[in-house]
Amino acid sequence: MRTYLRILTILLIGLGLAQTAEDSKKKLADGKQLQVLLITGGCCHNYLFQSLALTTGVEKTVNAEFTVINEGGSGTRGKIDLYNNPDWAKPYDVVIHNECFAETDDPDYIKKITAAHKAGKPSVVIHCAMHTYRAAKFDDWREFLGVTSRHHEHQSNYPVKIVKEDHPIMKGFKKDWVTAKDELYIIKKLWPKATSLAVSKSEKTGEEQPVVWVNDYHGTRVFGTTYGHSDDTFRDETFIDLVTRGLLWAAGKDGSEAQPESVKPGINKNFLDPNLIVKDWLGKFEVESREVYDYQKEIIAALKIAPGTAIADIGAGTGLYMGPFSKATGDAGKVFSVDIAPAFIKHLTDRKEKAELANVEVVLCAEDSVKLPESSVDLAFVCDTYHHFEYPAATLASMLAAVKPGGRLALIDFERIPGVSRDWLLGHVRAGKEVFCQEIESVGFKKVEELKIDGLKENYFVIFQKPE
Repeated sequence: MRTYLRILTILLIGLGLAQTAEDSKKKLADGKQLQVLLITGGCCHNYLFQSLALTTGVEKTVNAEFTVINEGGSGTRGKIDLYNNPDWAKPYDVVIHNECFAETDDPDYIKKITAAHKAGKPSVVIHCAMHTYRAAKFDDWREFLGVTSRHHEHQSNYPVKIVKEDHPIMKGFKKDWVTAKDELYIIKKLWPKATSLAVSKSEKTGEEQPVVWVNDYHGTRVFGTTYGHSDDTFRDETFIDLVTRGLLWAAGKDGSEAQPESVKPGINKNFLDPNLIVKDWLGKFEVESREVYDYQKEIIAALKIAPGTAIADIGAGTGLYMGPFSKATGDAGKVFSVDIAPAFIKHLTDRKEKAELANVEVVLCAEDSVKLPESSVDLAFVCDTYHHFEYPAATLASMLAAVKPGGRLALIDFERIPGVSRDWLLGHVRAGKEVFCQEIESVGFKKVEELKIDGLKENYFVIFQKPE
Protein backbone atom coordinates (compact mmCIF):
# COMPACT_ATOMS: atom_id res chain seq x y z
CA MET A 1 0.00 0.00 0.00
CA ARG A 2 2.84 2.43 0.82
CA THR A 3 4.46 1.86 -2.57
CA TYR A 4 1.12 2.50 -4.22
CA LEU A 5 0.75 5.79 -2.38
CA ARG A 6 4.27 6.88 -3.38
CA ILE A 7 3.44 6.21 -7.04
CA LEU A 8 0.28 8.25 -6.61
CA THR A 9 2.28 11.18 -5.27
CA ILE A 10 4.73 11.08 -8.18
CA LEU A 11 1.90 10.97 -10.70
CA LEU A 12 0.11 13.84 -8.97
CA ILE A 13 3.11 16.08 -9.51
CA GLY A 14 3.65 14.89 -13.05
CA LEU A 15 0.05 15.44 -14.06
CA GLY A 16 -0.25 18.79 -12.36
CA LEU A 17 -2.92 17.54 -9.97
CA ALA A 18 -1.03 18.26 -6.76
CA GLN A 19 -2.97 20.41 -4.32
CA THR A 20 -1.86 24.03 -4.04
CA ALA A 21 -1.63 25.99 -0.81
CA GLU A 22 -4.60 28.08 -1.95
CA ASP A 23 -6.66 24.95 -2.65
CA SER A 24 -6.01 23.67 0.85
CA LYS A 25 -7.83 26.66 2.28
CA LYS A 26 -11.08 25.81 0.53
CA LYS A 27 -12.56 23.18 2.78
CA LEU A 28 -16.18 22.02 2.90
CA ALA A 29 -15.72 19.82 5.95
CA ASP A 30 -14.45 21.87 8.86
CA GLY A 31 -12.98 20.66 12.13
CA LYS A 32 -11.58 17.16 12.48
CA GLN A 33 -10.01 15.76 9.34
CA LEU A 34 -12.19 13.19 7.61
CA GLN A 35 -10.47 9.80 7.41
CA VAL A 36 -11.43 8.07 4.15
CA LEU A 37 -10.57 4.53 3.07
CA LEU A 38 -10.58 3.99 -0.71
CA ILE A 39 -10.65 0.32 -1.69
CA THR A 40 -9.94 -0.43 -5.32
CA GLY A 41 -8.62 -3.12 -7.65
CA GLY A 42 -9.76 -5.89 -9.93
CA CYS A 43 -10.48 -5.99 -13.62
CA CYS A 44 -11.43 -3.59 -16.33
CA HIS A 45 -10.40 -0.10 -15.16
CA ASN A 46 -7.41 2.20 -14.72
CA TYR A 47 -7.52 2.19 -10.93
CA LEU A 48 -4.24 3.98 -10.43
CA PHE A 49 -5.41 7.04 -12.35
CA GLN A 50 -8.94 6.88 -10.91
CA SER A 51 -7.55 6.82 -7.39
CA LEU A 52 -5.24 9.78 -7.84
CA ALA A 53 -7.93 11.82 -9.65
CA LEU A 54 -10.52 11.07 -6.98
CA THR A 55 -8.33 11.66 -3.93
CA THR A 56 -6.86 14.91 -5.20
CA GLY A 57 -10.20 16.11 -6.48
CA VAL A 58 -11.95 15.53 -3.17
CA GLU A 59 -9.10 16.96 -1.10
CA LYS A 60 -9.31 20.26 -3.00
CA THR A 61 -12.57 21.04 -1.22
CA VAL A 62 -12.77 18.65 1.73
CA ASN A 63 -10.56 18.39 4.81
CA ALA A 64 -9.89 14.71 4.20
CA GLU A 65 -7.04 12.22 4.37
CA PHE A 66 -7.19 9.13 2.16
CA THR A 67 -5.83 5.65 2.70
CA VAL A 68 -5.79 3.74 -0.59
CA ILE A 69 -5.90 -0.07 -0.80
CA ASN A 70 -5.31 -1.59 -4.25
CA GLU A 71 -5.17 -5.37 -3.87
CA GLY A 72 -6.65 -8.56 -5.28
CA GLY A 73 -4.97 -8.49 -8.67
CA SER A 74 -6.51 -7.51 -11.99
CA GLY A 75 -8.88 -10.44 -12.44
CA THR A 76 -12.51 -11.04 -11.55
CA ARG A 77 -12.03 -13.43 -8.60
CA GLY A 78 -9.74 -11.44 -6.32
CA LYS A 79 -9.87 -11.04 -2.57
CA ILE A 80 -8.49 -8.28 -0.38
CA ASP A 81 -6.57 -9.34 2.73
CA LEU A 82 -7.67 -6.24 4.65
CA TYR A 83 -11.13 -7.69 5.14
CA ASN A 84 -9.76 -10.55 7.23
CA ASN A 85 -9.25 -8.09 10.07
CA PRO A 86 -12.62 -7.80 11.87
CA ASP A 87 -11.77 -4.16 12.69
CA TRP A 88 -10.77 -3.30 9.11
CA ALA A 89 -13.12 -0.29 8.88
CA LYS A 90 -12.67 1.01 12.41
CA PRO A 91 -10.05 3.74 11.80
CA TYR A 92 -12.10 5.44 9.08
CA ASP A 93 -15.08 7.80 8.94
CA VAL A 94 -16.27 6.55 5.57
CA VAL A 95 -15.28 3.83 3.06
CA ILE A 96 -15.29 4.17 -0.74
CA HIS A 97 -15.71 0.91 -2.66
CA ASN A 98 -14.39 1.07 -6.23
CA GLU A 99 -13.33 -2.55 -6.64
CA CYS A 100 -14.35 -4.95 -9.43
CA PHE A 101 -14.43 -8.69 -8.58
CA ALA A 102 -17.54 -10.02 -10.30
CA GLU A 103 -16.80 -13.73 -9.84
CA THR A 104 -15.81 -13.70 -6.17
CA ASP A 105 -18.69 -15.47 -4.43
CA ASP A 106 -17.40 -16.66 -1.02
CA PRO A 107 -20.23 -15.92 1.47
CA ASP A 108 -17.95 -15.75 4.53
CA TYR A 109 -15.61 -13.33 2.79
CA ILE A 110 -18.41 -11.04 1.57
CA LYS A 111 -20.06 -10.97 4.98
CA LYS A 112 -16.81 -9.67 6.50
CA ILE A 113 -17.33 -6.58 4.37
CA THR A 114 -21.05 -6.04 4.82
CA ALA A 115 -20.83 -6.65 8.58
CA ALA A 116 -18.76 -3.48 9.03
CA HIS A 117 -21.31 -1.41 7.14
CA LYS A 118 -24.25 -3.07 8.85
CA ALA A 119 -22.59 -2.04 12.13
CA GLY A 120 -22.68 1.60 11.07
CA LYS A 121 -19.71 2.41 8.78
CA PRO A 122 -20.91 4.79 6.01
CA SER A 123 -19.94 4.12 2.43
CA VAL A 124 -19.68 5.39 -1.13
CA VAL A 125 -19.99 2.80 -3.93
CA ILE A 126 -18.79 3.58 -7.46
CA HIS A 127 -19.42 1.94 -10.85
CA CYS A 128 -18.10 -1.65 -10.89
CA ALA A 129 -18.79 -2.06 -7.17
CA MET A 130 -22.33 -2.76 -8.43
CA HIS A 131 -21.08 -5.78 -10.40
CA THR A 132 -18.65 -6.90 -7.73
CA TYR A 133 -19.65 -10.23 -6.10
CA ARG A 134 -22.25 -10.55 -8.86
CA ALA A 135 -21.82 -14.33 -8.84
CA ALA A 136 -22.76 -14.61 -5.15
CA LYS A 137 -25.92 -16.63 -4.52
CA PHE A 138 -27.08 -14.44 -1.64
CA ASP A 139 -28.05 -10.77 -1.51
CA ASP A 140 -26.05 -9.25 1.36
CA TRP A 141 -23.81 -7.17 -0.92
CA ARG A 142 -26.68 -6.10 -3.18
CA GLU A 143 -28.82 -5.07 -0.21
CA PHE A 144 -25.85 -3.02 1.02
CA LEU A 145 -25.45 -1.32 -2.38
CA GLY A 146 -29.17 -0.59 -2.63
CA VAL A 147 -29.31 -1.83 -6.24
CA THR A 148 -29.07 -5.09 -8.15
CA SER A 149 -27.36 -4.89 -11.56
CA ARG A 150 -26.02 -7.70 -13.73
CA HIS A 151 -25.07 -6.01 -17.00
CA HIS A 152 -24.47 -2.68 -18.70
CA GLU A 153 -25.10 -1.15 -22.11
CA HIS A 154 -22.66 0.52 -24.50
CA GLN A 155 -20.55 3.58 -23.73
CA SER A 156 -21.99 6.97 -24.61
CA ASN A 157 -22.33 10.54 -23.39
CA TYR A 158 -25.41 10.17 -21.20
CA PRO A 159 -27.52 13.15 -20.08
CA VAL A 160 -28.29 12.97 -16.34
CA LYS A 161 -31.74 14.02 -15.09
CA ILE A 162 -32.14 14.90 -11.40
CA VAL A 163 -35.29 13.36 -9.91
CA LYS A 164 -34.79 14.36 -6.26
CA GLU A 165 -33.81 18.04 -6.33
CA ASP A 166 -34.56 18.54 -2.62
CA HIS A 167 -32.00 15.96 -1.47
CA PRO A 168 -28.89 17.55 0.14
CA ILE A 169 -26.60 15.86 -2.41
CA MET A 170 -28.47 17.31 -5.37
CA LYS A 171 -29.08 20.83 -4.05
CA GLY A 172 -26.89 23.08 -6.16
CA PHE A 173 -25.68 20.20 -8.33
CA LYS A 174 -25.31 20.85 -12.07
CA LYS A 175 -28.72 20.26 -13.68
CA ASP A 176 -27.66 19.77 -17.30
CA TRP A 177 -24.77 17.36 -16.77
CA VAL A 178 -23.87 15.09 -19.66
CA THR A 179 -21.30 12.44 -18.79
CA ALA A 180 -18.01 11.77 -20.47
CA LYS A 181 -18.00 8.48 -22.39
CA ASP A 182 -19.29 6.01 -19.82
CA GLU A 183 -21.36 2.86 -19.43
CA LEU A 184 -25.04 2.78 -18.50
CA TYR A 185 -25.71 0.07 -15.94
CA ILE A 186 -29.10 -1.60 -16.09
CA ILE A 187 -30.69 -1.68 -12.63
CA LYS A 188 -32.72 -4.84 -12.24
CA LYS A 189 -33.86 -3.89 -8.73
CA LEU A 190 -33.82 -0.72 -6.63
CA TRP A 191 -33.97 -2.01 -3.06
CA PRO A 192 -36.83 -0.82 -0.77
CA LYS A 193 -34.66 1.48 1.36
CA ALA A 194 -32.82 3.00 -1.61
CA THR A 195 -33.88 6.32 -3.16
CA SER A 196 -33.03 7.28 -6.73
CA LEU A 197 -31.62 10.83 -7.01
CA ALA A 198 -30.84 10.96 -10.74
CA VAL A 199 -31.47 8.87 -13.85
CA SER A 200 -30.21 8.43 -17.40
CA LYS A 201 -32.14 7.08 -20.36
CA SER A 202 -31.12 3.94 -22.25
CA GLU A 203 -30.33 4.64 -25.90
CA LYS A 204 -31.54 1.11 -26.71
CA THR A 205 -34.85 0.88 -24.88
CA GLY A 206 -35.66 4.45 -23.82
CA GLU A 207 -36.05 3.27 -20.22
CA GLU A 208 -34.70 5.44 -17.42
CA GLN A 209 -32.12 3.82 -15.15
CA PRO A 210 -31.08 5.07 -11.68
CA VAL A 211 -27.50 6.34 -11.93
CA VAL A 212 -27.27 8.18 -8.61
CA TRP A 213 -28.96 7.03 -5.40
CA VAL A 214 -28.74 6.79 -1.62
CA ASN A 215 -29.45 3.74 0.51
CA ASP A 216 -30.35 3.11 4.14
CA TYR A 217 -28.51 -0.10 5.04
CA HIS A 218 -29.73 -1.05 8.51
CA GLY A 219 -29.42 2.59 9.54
CA THR A 220 -26.11 3.15 7.71
CA ARG A 221 -25.80 5.75 4.95
CA VAL A 222 -24.67 4.52 1.53
CA PHE A 223 -24.25 6.74 -1.54
CA GLY A 224 -23.90 5.20 -4.99
CA THR A 225 -23.35 6.01 -8.64
CA THR A 226 -23.00 3.61 -11.57
CA TYR A 227 -20.85 6.07 -13.49
CA GLY A 228 -17.05 5.91 -13.21
CA HIS A 229 -15.84 3.61 -16.00
CA SER A 230 -13.48 5.81 -17.97
CA ASP A 231 -10.52 8.02 -17.13
CA ASP A 232 -12.40 10.91 -18.73
CA THR A 233 -15.20 10.48 -16.21
CA PHE A 234 -12.69 10.89 -13.39
CA ARG A 235 -11.28 13.96 -15.16
CA ASP A 236 -14.79 15.47 -15.16
CA GLU A 237 -15.06 18.04 -12.36
CA THR A 238 -18.84 17.49 -12.22
CA PHE A 239 -18.34 13.80 -11.51
CA ILE A 240 -15.79 14.55 -8.77
CA ASP A 241 -18.24 17.09 -7.33
CA LEU A 242 -20.95 14.42 -7.31
CA VAL A 243 -18.78 11.89 -5.47
CA THR A 244 -17.64 14.59 -3.05
CA ARG A 245 -21.23 15.48 -2.24
CA GLY A 246 -22.08 11.82 -1.75
CA LEU A 247 -19.04 11.32 0.46
CA LEU A 248 -19.94 14.24 2.73
CA TRP A 249 -23.57 13.11 2.93
CA ALA A 250 -22.59 9.53 3.79
CA ALA A 251 -20.24 10.76 6.50
CA GLY A 252 -22.89 13.13 7.89
CA LYS A 253 -20.78 16.18 6.98
CA ASP A 254 -23.00 17.74 4.32
CA GLY A 255 -24.70 20.16 6.72
CA SER A 256 -28.12 18.50 6.47
CA GLU A 257 -27.87 17.43 10.09
CA ALA A 258 -25.69 20.25 11.38
CA GLN A 259 -26.63 21.94 14.62
CA PRO A 260 -29.75 19.93 15.45
CA GLU A 261 -32.32 21.66 17.61
CA SER A 262 -32.62 20.62 21.21
CA VAL A 263 -35.90 18.86 21.97
CA LYS A 264 -35.85 20.23 25.53
CA PRO A 265 -33.29 23.01 26.07
CA GLY A 266 -31.73 23.07 29.51
CA ILE A 267 -32.89 19.59 30.52
CA ASN A 268 -29.31 18.65 31.51
CA LYS A 269 -28.26 22.00 32.97
CA ASN A 270 -28.02 20.65 36.53
CA PHE A 271 -25.93 17.65 35.49
CA LEU A 272 -23.47 19.74 33.48
CA ASP A 273 -22.89 22.08 36.42
CA PRO A 274 -19.25 21.60 37.53
CA ASN A 275 -20.38 22.32 41.10
CA LEU A 276 -22.90 19.49 41.13
CA ILE A 277 -23.01 17.82 44.57
CA VAL A 278 -23.20 14.07 44.05
CA LYS A 279 -24.43 13.41 47.58
CA ASP A 280 -27.63 15.31 46.83
CA TRP A 281 -28.34 13.04 43.87
CA LEU A 282 -27.54 9.86 45.76
CA GLY A 283 -30.45 10.82 47.97
CA LYS A 284 -32.69 11.07 44.91
CA PHE A 285 -31.48 8.16 42.79
CA GLU A 286 -30.71 5.48 45.36
CA VAL A 287 -33.67 5.66 47.66
CA GLU A 288 -36.67 3.51 48.42
CA SER A 289 -39.81 4.73 46.67
CA ARG A 290 -37.94 5.06 43.37
CA GLU A 291 -39.26 2.15 41.38
CA VAL A 292 -36.04 1.29 39.53
CA TYR A 293 -34.31 1.15 42.92
CA ASP A 294 -36.98 -0.91 44.65
CA TYR A 295 -37.29 -3.44 41.80
CA GLN A 296 -33.68 -3.55 40.71
CA LYS A 297 -33.34 -7.32 41.15
CA GLU A 298 -36.49 -7.98 39.14
CA ILE A 299 -35.34 -5.69 36.34
CA ILE A 300 -31.95 -7.39 36.11
CA ALA A 301 -33.55 -10.84 36.16
CA ALA A 302 -35.88 -9.83 33.33
CA LEU A 303 -32.90 -8.80 31.19
CA LYS A 304 -31.54 -12.37 31.28
CA ILE A 305 -27.90 -11.29 31.23
CA ALA A 306 -25.52 -14.08 30.30
CA PRO A 307 -21.93 -14.21 31.59
CA GLY A 308 -19.62 -12.55 29.09
CA THR A 309 -22.21 -9.99 28.02
CA ALA A 310 -21.10 -6.41 27.27
CA ILE A 311 -23.50 -3.83 28.72
CA ALA A 312 -23.65 -0.06 28.35
CA ASP A 313 -25.49 1.66 31.20
CA ILE A 314 -26.41 4.90 29.41
CA GLY A 315 -27.00 7.63 31.98
CA ALA A 316 -25.45 5.61 34.78
CA GLY A 317 -25.83 8.52 37.20
CA THR A 318 -24.54 7.59 40.63
CA GLY A 319 -23.93 3.96 39.62
CA LEU A 320 -27.03 2.23 40.95
CA TYR A 321 -26.67 -0.63 38.44
CA MET A 322 -22.87 -0.71 38.23
CA GLY A 323 -22.26 -3.43 40.82
CA PRO A 324 -25.15 -5.72 39.81
CA PHE A 325 -24.24 -5.47 36.12
CA SER A 326 -20.59 -6.19 36.90
CA LYS A 327 -21.58 -9.31 38.80
CA ALA A 328 -24.05 -10.49 36.15
CA THR A 329 -21.61 -10.15 33.24
CA GLY A 330 -18.72 -11.78 35.11
CA ASP A 331 -15.00 -11.66 34.50
CA ALA A 332 -15.45 -12.29 30.77
CA GLY A 333 -18.02 -9.51 30.47
CA LYS A 334 -17.82 -5.75 30.21
CA VAL A 335 -19.80 -2.87 31.69
CA PHE A 336 -19.61 0.66 30.30
CA SER A 337 -20.92 3.15 32.87
CA VAL A 338 -21.77 6.12 30.66
CA ASP A 339 -22.83 9.58 31.78
CA ILE A 340 -22.85 13.20 30.67
CA ALA A 341 -22.06 14.74 34.08
CA PRO A 342 -18.35 15.22 34.91
CA ALA A 343 -19.14 15.06 38.63
CA PHE A 344 -20.89 11.72 38.18
CA ILE A 345 -17.94 10.42 36.13
CA LYS A 346 -15.59 11.10 39.02
CA HIS A 347 -18.01 9.45 41.46
CA LEU A 348 -18.46 6.42 39.17
CA THR A 349 -14.69 6.04 38.85
CA ASP A 350 -14.27 6.19 42.61
CA ARG A 351 -17.09 3.68 43.07
CA LYS A 352 -15.56 1.29 40.54
CA GLU A 353 -12.11 1.47 42.15
CA LYS A 354 -13.42 1.11 45.69
CA ALA A 355 -15.41 -2.01 44.74
CA GLU A 356 -12.52 -3.31 42.56
CA LEU A 357 -14.77 -3.87 39.57
CA ALA A 358 -12.21 -4.80 36.92
CA ASN A 359 -14.77 -5.31 34.16
CA VAL A 360 -16.22 -1.77 34.45
CA GLU A 361 -15.15 1.15 32.24
CA VAL A 362 -16.41 4.65 32.99
CA VAL A 363 -17.19 6.80 29.93
CA LEU A 364 -17.94 10.52 29.70
CA CYS A 365 -20.42 10.90 26.87
CA ALA A 366 -21.51 13.96 24.88
CA GLU A 367 -24.89 15.63 24.58
CA ASP A 368 -25.37 13.99 21.18
CA SER A 369 -23.31 10.79 21.38
CA VAL A 370 -22.76 7.91 23.80
CA LYS A 371 -19.07 7.88 22.74
CA LEU A 372 -18.75 4.09 22.58
CA PRO A 373 -16.83 1.98 20.04
CA GLU A 374 -18.73 0.44 17.15
CA SER A 375 -20.33 -2.93 17.84
CA SER A 376 -18.98 -2.93 21.39
CA VAL A 377 -22.06 -3.86 23.43
CA ASP A 378 -24.69 -6.57 23.49
CA LEU A 379 -27.12 -4.53 25.59
CA ALA A 380 -27.67 -0.79 25.91
CA PHE A 381 -29.56 -0.06 29.14
CA VAL A 382 -31.38 3.30 29.30
CA CYS A 383 -33.10 3.64 32.66
CA ASP A 384 -35.02 6.83 33.58
CA THR A 385 -32.63 8.60 31.19
CA TYR A 386 -34.15 8.75 27.71
CA HIS A 387 -36.26 11.80 28.55
CA HIS A 388 -32.95 13.58 29.23
CA PHE A 389 -31.71 12.99 25.66
CA GLU A 390 -31.52 16.55 24.38
CA TYR A 391 -30.60 15.42 20.85
CA PRO A 392 -32.29 12.01 20.62
CA ALA A 393 -31.75 11.35 16.90
CA ALA A 394 -27.98 11.83 17.08
CA THR A 395 -27.67 10.03 20.41
CA LEU A 396 -29.71 7.08 19.17
CA ALA A 397 -27.62 6.88 15.97
CA SER A 398 -24.46 6.61 18.06
CA MET A 399 -26.14 3.99 20.22
CA LEU A 400 -27.23 1.97 17.20
CA ALA A 401 -23.62 1.95 15.98
CA ALA A 402 -22.38 0.86 19.42
CA VAL A 403 -24.79 -2.08 19.71
CA LYS A 404 -23.73 -5.30 18.01
CA PRO A 405 -25.96 -6.72 15.26
CA GLY A 406 -28.67 -8.68 17.04
CA GLY A 407 -27.97 -6.79 20.28
CA ARG A 408 -30.64 -5.17 22.46
CA LEU A 409 -31.68 -1.81 23.82
CA ALA A 410 -33.64 -1.81 27.06
CA LEU A 411 -35.72 1.29 27.72
CA ILE A 412 -37.18 2.11 31.12
CA ASP A 413 -38.85 5.49 31.43
CA PHE A 414 -41.82 7.25 32.95
CA GLU A 415 -45.38 6.85 31.77
CA ARG A 416 -46.63 10.28 30.73
CA ILE A 417 -50.41 10.19 30.64
CA PRO A 418 -52.28 13.50 30.96
CA GLY A 419 -54.86 13.27 33.72
CA VAL A 420 -53.15 10.23 35.22
CA SER A 421 -49.44 10.99 35.70
CA ARG A 422 -48.18 13.30 38.43
CA ASP A 423 -47.91 16.98 37.56
CA TRP A 424 -44.13 16.81 38.02
CA LEU A 425 -43.87 14.04 35.41
CA LEU A 426 -46.09 15.89 32.96
CA GLY A 427 -43.83 18.92 33.21
CA HIS A 428 -40.50 17.10 33.27
CA VAL A 429 -40.95 14.32 30.69
CA ARG A 430 -41.46 15.73 27.20
CA ALA A 431 -43.40 12.86 25.63
CA GLY A 432 -45.05 9.52 26.29
CA LYS A 433 -44.07 5.94 25.56
CA GLU A 434 -45.44 5.87 22.02
CA VAL A 435 -43.38 8.86 20.92
CA PHE A 436 -40.17 7.56 22.50
CA CYS A 437 -40.65 4.12 20.94
CA GLN A 438 -41.23 5.68 17.51
CA GLU A 439 -38.04 7.72 17.84
CA ILE A 440 -36.03 4.64 18.73
CA GLU A 441 -37.46 2.59 15.86
CA SER A 442 -36.87 5.43 13.39
CA VAL A 443 -33.07 4.97 13.62
CA GLY A 444 -33.18 1.22 12.97
CA PHE A 445 -34.00 -0.56 16.23
CA LYS A 446 -37.02 -2.90 16.21
CA LYS A 447 -39.41 -3.20 19.13
CA VAL A 448 -39.37 -6.76 20.44
CA GLU A 449 -41.50 -6.80 23.59
CA GLU A 450 -42.80 -4.84 26.53
CA LEU A 451 -41.93 -6.45 29.85
CA LYS A 452 -44.32 -6.31 32.78
CA ILE A 453 -42.90 -6.28 36.29
CA ASP A 454 -45.19 -6.17 39.30
CA GLY A 455 -44.47 -2.97 41.14
CA LEU A 456 -43.56 -0.85 38.13
CA LYS A 457 -46.50 1.52 38.02
CA GLU A 458 -44.97 4.81 36.89
CA ASN A 459 -42.35 3.16 34.69
CA TYR A 460 -42.66 1.11 31.49
CA PHE A 461 -40.04 -1.40 30.32
CA VAL A 462 -39.55 -2.01 26.58
CA ILE A 463 -36.97 -4.14 24.74
CA PHE A 464 -35.70 -3.28 21.24
CA GLN A 465 -33.27 -5.17 19.01
CA LYS A 466 -30.76 -4.13 16.36
CA PRO A 467 -31.31 -6.22 13.21
CA GLU A 468 -28.72 -8.89 12.41
